[in-house]
Amino acid sequence: MLGLPSGPATLSPVAPDLAESPWAFLPLVARSEDLAAVAGAGDMILTGPPGVGKSRLLSELPGTGFVDKNAPLDNVSDDLRWALPSTVVVDDAAGAGPLIGRLLWLRRTEPDLFTYRLIVTCWPPDAEDLQALVPSARVHALDLMEREPLDGLIQAMGITGRLARREILGQAEGRPAWAVTLGDLLLRQNDPQSLLSGRALLGETERYLRRAGLIPAAIDVLAVVSAVGPTSTPMPSGPRCSPMRSWQSARSPSRCPRWTSAGCPAGGLIGSVSWPRW
Repeated sequence: MLGLPSGPATLSPVAPDLAESPWAFLPLVARSEDLAAVAGAGDMILTGPPGVGKSRLLSELPGTGFVDKNAPLDNVSDDLRWALPSTVVVDDAAGAGPLIGRLLWLRRTEPDLFTYRLIVTCWPPDAEDLQALVPSARVHALDLMEREPLDGLIQAMGITGRLARREILGQAEGRPAWAVTLGDLLLRQNDPQSLLSGRALLGETERYLRRAGLIPAAIDVLAVVSAVGPTSTPMPSGPRCSPMRSWQSARSPSRCPRWTSAGCPAGGLIGSVSWPRW
């Protein structure tokens, strides 16, 4: 009557990003085995690269409550008593130790009321720390998506041009969430230049880094390094580092032992090209 939300303020039945997305209707593709794995019993640590679809996958589970990590713990406790979800998800759980501790404590001290299973998601380098917090949890790794089903997802958005799809597939690197974001820029915002220049990918990467808790100063430094373009520094051997691979090194240096702006030209991923109609 007053326009206030009727449900619990600190819990959401789907990932907040998905709830606010105009593309929430897109089907979950190429994840049937993973869905069966996360639907099993017991606590779980779901790990995988950012944008690979961890939140989207867990949104398929009935009776799920995604917890607002920034909410006061007492409010979370009250909302859990009101909603009684069968599964509680802490998304991007690195650094959420107090919240995870409270969720485990509630279940331990009030077993007749709280019977939920706990699922936490993280990047691969953080899985070991979370395993120490939730030792009973099994770990499931969500891999990058193959090119064919990812291409099908892009076409389901209405993007049928071969060159446009190829560009999105190349920049998304097997991450469906990134593919959808890049496709959205083309369709809703009519901004192909952001895709071509790499600004869209840079912005999406920064959003994930902030969600994952990397300190702002580190993000700013890495953004500058990625944006300055090629330098005289020789390219490192092996596959070229994308902005995401390079920025992951800030949390796990062993994942990208040598990165330079020459290997991560986020401001010039494509170069100067003429974008055709699609």
